[in-house]
Amino acid sequence: MILSSPDQKASIGWLPDTRFIDVSRFPGQNRDRPILPNGSNYKGMTVMRRMAPEDFITSIAVPFAHPHARNIQVTGVQQFPELSGEYRKISTLLNGGDSFDYHTAIVTMEYSENGMQFLEKMVCAIEDWGQPGGGVWNSRETWYARAEKPWFESYFPVFATTGHSIKFNREWLSREIHHRQKNSGNAVQFRGQIEVIIREITEHRVLINSEINNNMFLTFTRQEDHINPFTGETEPGTREWSYRWQNARGDVIYTNNPNYSPNADRNIKVKGYKASELRQR
Repeated sequence: MILSSPDQKASIGWLPDTRFIDVSRFPGQNRDRPILPNGSNYKGMTVMRRMAPEDFITSIAVPFAHPHARNIQVTGVQQFPELSGEYRKISTLLNGGDSFDYHTAIVTMEYSENGMQFLEKMVCAIEDWGQPGGGVWNSRETWYARAEKPWFESYFPVFATTGHSIKFNREWLSREIHHRQKNSGNAVQFRGQIEVIIREITEHRVLINSEINNNMFLTFTRQEDHINPFTGETEPGTREWSYRWQNARGDVIYTNNPNYSPNADRNIKVKGYKASELRQR
């Protein structure tokens, strides 16, 4: 999924999670290894040596996301063991106490595409199932933010706000927890237990988004706590603009114009916006 500015000069995109298997790591568990070269299919998975996240970004993710990029130069790689720890905690909650290993990195790069010079930051987490999984590994949470190089930092508030707006669908998450724990033999029996797990996962998700934003955009996220005018809940949001409006669906509009109201804007079809106030400290 890609969200782009109208002129396509700035965008933020999410790549699909993909499963691979490195049959060379545990050959005793993968007896078909001699006839399985890299790129072949094994039980629905692509055979590929396990990669560090930065290698996956440069060799797999970037060619997939930007096939027309030219003269790619990596200008920075930042490892995040703390971020990997947060992914590990979410994995433990989803899998009934079992956990995978994670390695996470953000890669900064520059390249030309269609006559424009882009600056991009891409984050990726590699999930490793280890010996119990027989060499299975996944790419997780691979997404990027890019803009024309001179304007990248000026797009920061938009990128940060978009990153913070990602939320779990609680109904889907509840079904996912049931499914995973049923398969692992650790099925949760009570709805209340699932709600506790969902709340913990959501809290870890907020930490992950904050950590990514803090490091991906080279500066503090400049966030404030806003009060949702419909639910009364506290929500993080940028303070780059002076006024924040929100509707019952969760759509948010920012503006610096004190006389602007999205309810009076003919270009906005969905109405019912209310002003969102800052939480009093």
